[in-house]
Parts: sequence; structure tokens; C-alpha cells
Amino acid sequence: MRNSPPGSPTAPDARPALAWLRLLVEWGADEALAESAIDRRLSGPAARSVPPPPGPIPTALPAPALGTPAQRAEAAAASCHDLDALQRAMEGFDDFGLRQAASHTVRVSLGTRARLIVVGETADEDEDRSGEPFAGRAGTGLDRMLGAIGLSRDDCALMAGIAWRPPGGRPPAGVELATCAPFLRRRLVLAARQIVARGGPVAAGHGTGGTDAVRVPALLLGKLPLRLLLADADVASGPRGAARRLDIDAGDGVTVDATALTHPSMLAAQPRLRRPAWHGLLALRARLDSAPDGPITNL
Repeated sequence: MRNSPPGSPTAPDARPALAWLRLLVEWGADEALAESAIDRRLSGPAARSVPPPPGPIPTALPAPALGTPAQRAEAAAASCHDLDALQRAMEGFDDFGLRQAASHTVRVSLGTRARLIVVGETADEDEDRSGEPFAGRAGTGLDRMLGAIGLSRDDCALMAGIAWRPPGGRPPAGVELATCAPFLRRRLVLAARQIVARGGPVAAGHGTGGTDAVRVPALLLGKLPLRLLLADADVASGPRGAARRLDIDAGDGVTVDATALTHPSMLAAQPRLRRPAWHGLLALRARLDSAPDGPITNL
């Protein structure tokens, strides 16, 4: 049977179908999902989803550190038996805010002729940037102070009182002082032992606890080293600007004979403090000259 041409009286009218399709489009039914309906009753059982393969077993998180930061610092410092090991322990003391914020852990600089320990204050911007003690302007003041009594950096073991610069250069908080004190004390002890082991000329005398001890002189510049060490050190205080003395038992018959003086930056700003500081330097030089190996000859 031949199809009737469009427009003939017997051809089917497509307009209702087009109108229906147009209505579906207006209602949003504008996608053809399949050419024919699917009878779901005739299809096979639904495929079961395959669970993904098990992933790696998560590693257990490390147990939180026990004790206060100061207690952890005490344990870390006590476990170190030389300056290099202590430096690594301090660099790895990551759960401490000052350590995390600082650019460097300022190291101990041990001169080839070291016979005197010099301790500064909190690491400043120059020290934080370089990792070296007494860098920048603080170092210039120290060089002048040492030069006045015929010494140089090569005669010293240099270290910062606090090896990390607080953010923005703010003063260290109380908990930070308590945490840094064990590190400074251990640095003093290990530096003194290393000076003695290297045969540095030191003064022999009566040590702590009523026993003879080898005495290694130390120079504490500014108030901070005293604040860190006063908790268990015997200090003879004097008038403002005058030298103050304290002994620190380094063990093995070694005592750190420390003299606290005004920091060079304060001497530049307050001339009235220079005279007592000068007398303290002269007394320090006299103790160095009384060492068993005789006076220093590099004047």
C-alpha cells in the first residue's frame, strides 16, 4: 500500500503529536532516555557493587609529649654529652614555640684558643638570620669589650643566652625562660668541659662543694643569663653595674666561674655604668692571667 502524499485528504495529521512534544519540552521533559521502554521485570538480578580494596592501615599517631616544656628541655639537654649533640637536640626541639618561629638555632662558636666562655642575651635579628652568636651590632660591642683586655673571639666560646629569637623581638615569656634555662646551663657545662679537654689554660682553685676543681671563667653579659641561671646558682650581688659572681658545677672536677657584667649595648647608652664594668673586666683578666699556663700573651 502506497503512503499518501502529505496534504492529501487521507494523510495523518502530525500537528497533535507536535503539540504534545512541544508541551513536554515546556514541562522540562526534553531528554530521550531510550528508544523503547524497558521492562525491569524481565532483566536479571541487579549486579552487586564491589567494595573497594582495603587501603593501607593508618599509622598510629605518636603519643603526645609528656611533662612541661621545661621538663622535656631538661631531659633533652641531660641526654647530650657534647656541644654538637646538644645543638642537634635543640634544633629538633620542634614542639616549642620559639624554636618553631626562629630562623636558626644560634650555635656555640668555640675559638681555637678558647679559655673564656661568653654568654649573651636573647638572640637578636642578626643572630637569628645568621645562626652565629654575637653577629651584627652586638658583636661589634663585644669585640671592643674583649679588645680592651687584650682578647679576641678566638679566645672565647661564644653563645646566646636564648638561642632562638622571639617573634618580633619581644621579651621571652616566663615559660620560655624556664624552658631555655636547661639548654643554657648544659651549654655552659659542655663548653667548660671541652675547653679543659682541649688543654685550654684555666685557673685551678677551690670549687663547689668543698672540693678542688678546675675553674673555667665565663662572662655573662646582661640580665638575661642571670635570670636563666639564678634558680640554682649562688650569686653575690653588688651595686648596679658592678660585676657579680656565681659558680656553676660542671661535674668531673670542673667549675664554671662566671662573672655577670652589663651588656655592651647598655654601656653605650649609659656611660655611668662603664667604670664598674671596666673594673669587672680587669678582674676577669687577672683571673685569666693567674691560670696555670701563665698570662695571656696576645696583648
